[in-house]
Amino acid sequence: MKPVALRFLQQMRSAPELADLPVSGIGGNETWRDACEFILMGATTLQVTTSVMQYGYRVARRT
Repeated sequence: MKPVALRFLQQMRSAPELADLPVSGIGGNETWRDACEFILMGATTLQVTTSVMQYGYRVARRT
């Protein structure tokens, strides 16, 4: 899922007509490294819904 999401994000970011729109990175965010990849590809926000369903709310807990 993550490779597809990253490719789609890259395609959206390279489209001039979408350049000013916020884009959420979703689909494969399970670790901080995944989050960094989405941010580096141009995501302005992140969603971690699947991770919360799999691992519980502890994935969003502050440490």
